Amino acid sequence: MSSNNNLVYDYMRLSKIFIKENDSIFSAFELFKKHNLKRILVIKEDFSVLGCISQDELKKYFKQDVNDQDILKKTKINELNIQYDSPVFIYPKMGITDAYSIMKYFNVKYLPVLDVPWEKRIIGFLWVEDILSVIKKNCFNVPVATSLQTIEKRQAYC
Repeated sequence: MSSNNNLVYDYMRLSKIFIKENDSIFSAFELFKKHNLKRILVIKEDFSVLGCISQDELKKYFKQDVNDQDILKKTKINELNIQYDSPVFIYPKMGITDAYSIMKYFNVKYLPVLDVPWEKRIIGFLWVEDILSVIKKNCFNVPVATSLQTIEKRQAYC
């Protein structure tokens, strides 16, 4: 089976690696630590995407109080005046080789999968570890070109 026939939908999974806007800052720090992440997705109650927030950005708001769990548990994400970053996301009918290229370009180990562009509701996540075997099987066996002439002569690429 060619990797062109493999769609994101076939490999995505539901993962709790996002926070809702009404979740506590403590919840965000727990997810950062649990999944070893630098940034995390923030969503609304209807699962539409608001944006991304970085661990460093949250720490700016709690310089001295990062270890004070009571403050972190009481403070909600939406109570902070944080400018969310635009997330990188993919769609379910995208090919996994395209998704893998995006992951490599942005140096991320997962990407959120959204249903349709105009609603931007999250339906799952694609992890690089879930597609790596298919990518290796179908793409990594293509030799790397060493010059522009070699690239022009080659017919098959991933």
